[in-house]
Amino acid sequence: CLAWLPDIKKPAPSPTLDEVGKFYTDRTDIGDKELNKCSTTWKDFKKAMGVTTLRDVTPEVVAQWGTAVKKRGLSAKSVHHAFNRVKTILNHFRQTGRCIEDVRHALDCCAVLKAPETTSLDPHPISRANLHKLLSKADNEFKTALMVAINLALYPIDISRMKWSDLDLERGVYAC
Repeated sequence: CLAWLPDIKKPAPSPTLDEVGKFYTDRTDIGDKELNKCSTTWKDFKKAMGVTTLRDVTPEVVAQWGTAVKKRGLSAKSVHHAFNRVKTILNHFRQTGRCIEDVRHALDCCAVLKAPETTSLDPHPISRANLHKLLSKADNEFKTALMVAINLALYPIDISRMKWSDLDLERGVYAC
């Protein structure tokens, strides 16, 4: 009914892509290296969108960006990380409770981002001689960390987060 027209609320302005990216970089607690990667990926994403607000993002433009990322010769894992960084930044903004519909719209548009399947690994293990050279140069703390990482197949970040409570030395068990 036209009589209700004056009572209809105007929609809130949609957040800008700059605002969403700045919110993430200002309020996240990830390390500098990953923060730099997120910032670089977000800048690339923003540039490819050709729009300024979340409401204006379309699945077609997101798909074009995804295709361009895949054509850069990156590994499947790197492509996967790039796609996830964009979704993480959007989700981080959504958790503020502001403009949930606009963020949900942008995330729905990102559903078209499908990373290629990862290829089988082609490992190049360190030789026994090189391992001994490395260990001969390391102090006891580094030797311990390295041997734990090798034996448990852990990344350096996993070693840095390890707690004594994760280990059962009597049973020889690591419970992550």
